[in-house]
Amino acid sequence: MKMGKTSRLKKSYGVHGINLNSLNFYKITKRFMMAMTILLAAAIASGADSKILEKLDAGGVSVNLAGCRTEPAAPQGDNLLKYSDFEDGKVDMKQPPLYNWCGSFYVHQKDGDALKEKIFPLTSRKISTDNPASGTRCAVLITPLAVNEFCDNKGKPEISNRINQSILLPKNIVPIKYQLSFKARGKYENSPGLNSLRAFAMFYDNTDRSQGKQLGEVLEVGVPLKPDWQSNSVNFIAPSGTRLLVVSLALYGCGEAYVDDVEVRQVQMEDGVTVKLIPFAFLDNTFCLGTKQPGTLVFSFRNENAKKLDCPALYLKVPDAFKLVDVRNVLKPGESKKDVDGNVTYKVDISALKNNISKEFYSSYHTASVMLKTDLAASEKLYQAEYWVEDGSYRSAPEKLNLKVIPPSSGNAPKIFRSAAMLSRESDFSGPGAKGFVSFYTGNGFNCVHGVSSIAMAEEFKKIGIPRYIQPGYLQDGYRIGEVKKPEDAIFRLADGSPYNKPVEAICPVEVYKQGPYYKEHVVSMLEKFLVGKDTADNIMPNWEPYMFDFKGCFCPRCKEEFILYSKLPRKEVDANWPTSIITSYRDAWIKFRSQQHAMMMETLEKTINELGRKAGKVSHFIPELAWSHFIESSNSEGGQYNPADYLTKLPWLEVWGPYIFQPFTKPYEYYTGIHLITFIAARDIKKFVADRVPDQAKRPKLIAFLHGYQLNDWVTEPEALGFEYLCFFLNGWEGAFAYYFPRGYDQRYWTNLAEANSQIAEYENYVFKGKRNFSVNVAATSPLPATNFPESWTEGGNFLKKLPDLANASLLQCVSYELDNRVMIAVGNFWMKGETFFNLEIGSLATGRKYVLTQPDKKRCYANENGDIALTAAEIKKGVMLQAGALRWNFYVLENYEAGKNYGETVTPEMMNKVMRQRLPAIGKTIQLECKLISEKKVQTAEELGMPDYSGIKNMSNAGVACLKKTVGDKTTVEFKSGDMTLMLDPVVGGRLMSWIKGKDELVSQDEKTGLAVDAFWWPDRAVCSINTPYKVASQSKTSKGLSIVLERKITAADNHYLAGVIIRKTYDIESNGFSLTSEIINQTKKEISFSFRWHNMPRLFEIKNGAGGQAAMLNGDKPEIFPRLFICKLYRFAASPDKNLEGAFNMDSVSTITSPKTVFTAPWSQAALTAEVDTAKNLHCLLFWDSGKQKASTFEPVFEKVKLAPGQLWFASIKWTIN
Repeated sequence: MKMGKTSRLKKSYGVHGINLNSLNFYKITKRFMMAMTILLAAAIASGADSKILEKLDAGGVSVNLAGCRTEPAAPQGDNLLKYSDFEDGKVDMKQPPLYNWCGSFYVHQKDGDALKEKIFPLTSRKISTDNPASGTRCAVLITPLAVNEFCDNKGKPEISNRINQSILLPKNIVPIKYQLSFKARGKYENSPGLNSLRAFAMFYDNTDRSQGKQLGEVLEVGVPLKPDWQSNSVNFIAPSGTRLLVVSLALYGCGEAYVDDVEVRQVQMEDGVTVKLIPFAFLDNTFCLGTKQPGTLVFSFRNENAKKLDCPALYLKVPDAFKLVDVRNVLKPGESKKDVDGNVTYKVDISALKNNISKEFYSSYHTASVMLKTDLAASEKLYQAEYWVEDGSYRSAPEKLNLKVIPPSSGNAPKIFRSAAMLSRESDFSGPGAKGFVSFYTGNGFNCVHGVSSIAMAEEFKKIGIPRYIQPGYLQDGYRIGEVKKPEDAIFRLADGSPYNKPVEAICPVEVYKQGPYYKEHVVSMLEKFLVGKDTADNIMPNWEPYMFDFKGCFCPRCKEEFILYSKLPRKEVDANWPTSIITSYRDAWIKFRSQQHAMMMETLEKTINELGRKAGKVSHFIPELAWSHFIESSNSEGGQYNPADYLTKLPWLEVWGPYIFQPFTKPYEYYTGIHLITFIAARDIKKFVADRVPDQAKRPKLIAFLHGYQLNDWVTEPEALGFEYLCFFLNGWEGAFAYYFPRGYDQRYWTNLAEANSQIAEYENYVFKGKRNFSVNVAATSPLPATNFPESWTEGGNFLKKLPDLANASLLQCVSYELDNRVMIAVGNFWMKGETFFNLEIGSLATGRKYVLTQPDKKRCYANENGDIALTAAEIKKGVMLQAGALRWNFYVLENYEAGKNYGETVTPEMMNKVMRQRLPAIGKTIQLECKLISEKKVQTAEELGMPDYSGIKNMSNAGVACLKKTVGDKTTVEFKSGDMTLMLDPVVGGRLMSWIKGKDELVSQDEKTGLAVDAFWWPDRAVCSINTPYKVASQSKTSKGLSIVLERKITAADNHYLAGVIIRKTYDIESNGFSLTSEIINQTKKEISFSFRWHNMPRLFEIKNGAGGQAAMLNGDKPEIFPRLFICKLYRFAASPDKNLEGAFNMDSVSTITSPKTVFTAPWSQAALTAEVDTAKNLHCLLFWDSGKQKASTFEPVFEKVKLAPGQLWFASIKWTIN
């Protein structure tokens, strides 16, 4: 969007010198700061119009996800620490650590004593009277920047400045839970390396630490340091047998850390079921209800000790003004009791959930939902509530909750745009809550509903004519169709002839689009039950992610006949290649054939569902839920097998899900400036993608968005973000938007924002769907805006900057306009979540000789010229009108012909806007400064985690016919080994991998930026799954009897893998004239036991396909050869004597076989080379895994090793030998 002309205010105050759309995060210009000073003075002198100041919404969010809470705990008993407030004069930091504070200092490297003697005098640990949190004294740890003289430029060795106290504990035969709490303030210096205040708890089985054995894992947690006192707390469990507990507060790196009020108290162990209100127990612990409107509180449970449950019940204690209306239909409401304080305790039997309560986390799926209602008026008052679980004599610790009453919400329902929530089980009400929920839902402007599984609610929605969408469990993902077992000729078959039945049995596409007997008898009847029989749905909207079937088939006889007809290939040719070589020989034809089959399946389902709907007298459709990444020009290659162009004209409606913008509340908050631009630009690009392929609008499918609501167990968003994204899709011409999932525990704040979005859509939808786009409107910021900042990678979506090319240069201020009936509707969106913006609105190409009026209809506001006249000329509008948009807000304006005498609402003059802007500019500037600091710190942290080693010491050397040479490829250091006509290239920068292996003219490694041979990786458990692609240092080089050796090493960081952070990987290559041996060592240098299954990730080039022929891997099962060809399946060859459900179930395998030899030979028909890989540490080998897909140039080859438990200080290793024949 082009910038508009400079405003009069900018000329007056010099702000025009700033590039407002690309203000650098890392440097606020001197000119900008001077402008702030001038404007602040002007604001003080003139004051701001208080009336406008109050009415101009500054925006922002009502639920701050940056304040995600750790699990609250209820400490009990005495504080076990002495002198915890540092008030007693006996505290001098030099006492023995038992029942007193003792200062200490560490240099974290071997033989660090000499260095410690030099650094120690520079540091201090002392009592301070400088602004304690309470009383008159606190403790302070000071490590000045001067200590960096003794550290390298990466802050090594690490140093820590500490205070410690040891506590004697009575002998415990069971684990005991404690809470460590303390207050801290201070600052970190801008110093290399780790700068962090960290709390530790260590456990010993002897009251004499020197004689004792350390038990369990050391508790270690970092806390932020801010100028003001901050409260911190963490729970931990002392293992059984603990006699000595050592508590330590340690300042790593440089800075000043003040601590006060340190306590250790016992907390109740979760020996039974515990309960949390989700998500708010982890957010602000406040649940808002609207006056006289229902609110659904969702409670989740955890059974930490897997205790057997009898008849568990949830108890909810609330003020009498809050009434229980209903509970989820699988639960049973019990008696209620009123106490003398005017509180009522409600009992809810949750026995129906007792077998589905997780041991590890609070699930959002198996929950208890309770509907409350109140007649109280809205206010700022917080009403106290409590909840807990009882089961027999067991009672969990009560959890406290704030209830707040806010104004009720209502929304106008759009008539064209389809607006809905996808409900989940928490909204399954069958009693009085069913009617109440439906009335509340539609009263907020929703005109459709998705996911209704309660028959009572489905009937209520039907009564008032609300279209209902459902997702049958056995109609999903392209081929997962039909619950009843399929006959042999209706099963989806792999290239080896086996049925695809993991995790469920898949259907042959021909059975669907030819409407075979199974389809008619079992699929049609299933759909008829929903649409006609039970009549609980009007449309079928299933999840549709068929990617698990990529290049898998179907290879049944019927599909073979269909392929012959489609491809027009001679039958003899197809017979000769079917099924194992059909993809390699006729790849393009096969991909197009699969896409056509898929499209015909979708068309058949649409016709079937449409016909069934007519039986019930309604219009029903098949509306698949499709991934957004298949509808952009930079789409991934897998889309070819499900090419949208093949079905766009066959389906009248499509639901396209994502991108999903969210924050997991169990993880540290990550803020990205302008992140919702991803949604806006994706919505625009997808709509264009469809229009380009279907120019005739009458044949073009309508699009429904599926935007993020509350997914998985902890993916949440802000109320305002949800409504904002609704409008992003609407303004780009989408015909509907469904929130996925909603409400799922969200409160009135979220309903209010969606109700407002529905009303805005209802007000302006005629412009969007009956009008035409107007491109003569421009906006230009007159107040500073920060630069955008997007994640390099995202859990859902990957690299947005690559997928959405326009994202990189997108402005935080966006404008969309439509014209209809001589009116122009203008929507301006501020994508900056933390700050408002003032801007100039300019409209060109208006007819002269007329008068216009610019209004903001929903605010009942109009905008005047400098003379206070609301009748504006074309020249005045072209010059620009100053407006404002709050943080994360869409504002709607209408420009129309002026009519004398008509009331256009409150008049806003330019001077009034100028005054407000002067008042608010200092706050805007301060917010930008804070963002600069936040992003700068984050980039520094990321750079430190990557930590590029110094490769200047790599030596050129030779021995036994093998030569080593340091080389630079691009800007990257590599290490080349040559022996005769063989060349190997190691890449220490990317995982220490073997990036190239050339024999003669044959390259033996499939070329890729991140893979190759010998990539260290982990297969199990889930939290350890990763490949290490980050830089390794070169630890040593040496000569061997047969060639040369090189040792690479990396300390895994949290950025690599949080669970394995601190573990050392050391890999040794022994290079010989015909190949190399590799040993990877895993050294546990953490203070905890770790469990893992190690693997190597390899991509041999001999697997690649040339001239229609691919390579293979040959193994042995006894005397019988086992051959893995390129069939594009995932196959596991078990070498171990017994299966392991954890290793073999970690990911879905298409096929499992057994082998008896750890040797694999790779060959290809297009190469004379043969490559052999033999695992030397075969006793630890569990299986050889091949992960193959038609999207890959080569299949992977992954030796996967048995599960290991590695105690602190222990080492594990695996070895493999690669040779070339």
